Amino acid sequence: MTRAGAIFEKGRLAALSGDFDCAREYFRQAVEVLRPPSGPAPSDPELLSFSIQLYESALRYEALAGPAEEAGTSDGQVASELTEIAEPQASAEDIVEAKEAIASDTVGVTYDIPMTVNEPVLKILAAFQNDLHGVIARGLARSGRYIPMIHRIFEEEGLPGTSRRLP
Repeated sequence: MTRAGAIFEKGRLAALSGDFDCAREYFRQAVEVLRPPSGPAPSDPELLSFSIQLYESALRYEALAGPAEEAGTSDGQVASELTEIAEPQASAEDIVEAKEAIASDTVGVTYDIPMTVNEPVLKILAAFQNDLHGVIARGLARSGRYIPMIHRIFEEEGLPGTSRRLP
């Protein structure tokens, strides 16, 4: 575990410096130290727990290396889809429709944390329901692989139950 941890640390530093190809290679090596490709899965509970934590940590750092269309371009420019999200546009009619949707969809729903629905929130919801629907759909499709890790982290951090049940 010590050797795998040291190799992982090299990958972490590489990821933080922006060298994602190098980071991926270090992460691969760290995982192979714990479970060689031809070997059996670890059976020791401590080793198994460490392996899972190491793997999930590697996934977090690899997420930093998302494609340019997800986060930005290699020259530091923000992708056009993200610019649209930063300042969403919605008509007054779209905002009224979003307000009606919230009213009908939340009847009898309770939350562990306060929910504020004001004009800026309605504007964002309206924009996402209409013009930005495709952007959100693609983001949700890509996010599926991270949901179990997100739920575990929320639970470890003691977030309320409704936060852990996010889709």
